[in-house]
Amino acid sequence: MNKKNQKRIVYVLLLLIVVIAGVAYYYGYMRYVDMAKATKNESKTIQKRIDVLNEKIAMRPLYEEAIVDSKASIDAVTAKYGPGNTAEKDIMFVRDFELETGGSVSSASFTDDAIAFVSSGTDENGQPTVAAYTSALIMNYEITYEGLKKAMEFITSYPERMTVETFTTAVNEETGLLTGSITMNLYSMKTADKTYKEPEITDIIIGTDNIFGAYGVPMNGENEEQ
Repeated sequence: MNKKNQKRIVYVLLLLIVVIAGVAYYYGYMRYVDMAKATKNESKTIQKRIDVLNEKIAMRPLYEEAIVDSKASIDAVTAKYGPGNTAEKDIMFVRDFELETGGSVSSASFTDDAIAFVSSGTDENGQPTVAAYTSALIMNYEITYEGLKKAMEFITSYPERMTVETFTTAVNEETGLLTGSITMNLYSMKTADKTYKEPEITDIIIGTDNIFGAYGVPMNGENEEQ
């Protein structure tokens, strides 16, 4: 074999090496480079998610504390709303009003609970989780000036939510007492934790001067002895 042929063979071999190297680079190395880039990008995405989760884990005590505080605030608000208003409950309120103020209520009227708000959420029975109601209580009273101030304090400090809708008063020149009427809006809220219970009545008060208080019902034949 002459030198020219040897050179040609060498050139061909070199060309084959270059072609093989190029093909290997394109179909081998570059492929793995692309895969490595994709893996790196995916790792960055996963790391971002991990960082977000770690931040949330770090903030979890604050979130839990905020939830507890929010629940306490909600409970404090809902605690001011009774579980419902009924005729017997309103009568008991009027009686307490008389006892606390020293005045008398000549007549009282009240309305049934009417729906004021219903939540969109429902419980397992399909009932609203929260339902708010309102009813009206109208009292015609006779009272002293000091008793009227006690009446306002009694209403504003009453444990269940209520507002004075209208209020009228005038002086009775014959007795020197204040007479008028009070219309109040009574609010209630029914939830899973609030169920209405009838008020406990330990004694029954009757009388002729007013409809709510004069003397106790005689027991065991006391009326016959009197």
